[in-house]
Amino acid sequence: MKLKMGLFVLMLVVGIVGAEAQRGGGGGGRGGNPEMMEKMRDQMEALRAFPVGEMWSALSLGMDLPEDKLKALRVIMTDTWKKRQEWLAHAAEHGSWKEVKEELQDLKKRVDKQVKAILDKDQQKALKNLLKQSERINRSGRR
Repeated sequence: MKLKMGLFVLMLVVGIVGAEAQRGGGGGGRGGNPEMMEKMRDQMEALRAFPVGEMWSALSLGMDLPEDKLKALRVIMTDTWKKRQEWLAHAAEHGSWKEVKEELQDLKKRVDKQVKAILDKDQQKALKNLLKQSERINRSGRR
């Protein structure tokens, strides 16, 4: 229960931070620094390239999966989370946000295949719907 609540809080924080970053605290608008704006856009696109936390929240909190499937998915998602964090840290250090975005998109494709192999057709459909719903909610906050 604590794990589920912790993941929910994490997802909420990630959504809020993304929304705050979108609003931008300075430098935006006319006369702003175009290079800085491009860097910020690249960073946000990299962060959105593979929302691992949202996927795990949908799997663990949004679906009623048997324990054996959750255990298998937990291993995949934990490893994926670690890889994502390493790549984001690398991008922050070296400013390589575009490259990391591509790496995360490739990682998402691989993880999607692994998850698909674990879930049955109905579960795959439910996950897809939950992720679409989450995406719509996140988009409505970005104006």
